[in-house]
Amino acid sequence: MVGYRVMLTAAAFAVLCLFAFTPATAAKAELIDINSASIEELKTLPGIRDAWAEAIVKNRPYKNKTQLRTRKILPFTAYKAIEDKIIARQ
Repeated sequence: MVGYRVMLTAAAFAVLCLFAFTPATAAKAELIDINSASIEELKTLPGIRDAWAEAIVKNRPYKNKTQLRTRKILPFTAYKAIEDKIIARQ
């Protein structure tokens, strides 16, 4: 019974350490800049395929990320899937 408690305590400590020592920046991924990202980088975004990645690059620069919608570069559902993962730096 004592061995079980020791193993349970060690497992709980390991989980606690995992959360306590994980940097906050690791939890939040870097935003991808639609004004400078390569086609390959853009294709890492959910739902973005070759044609959309190429269209994003072709129609640069963007004043803000919402121009992907207002310029009709991406359909609404594709934009909604990536809007919190992108930024348009000047």
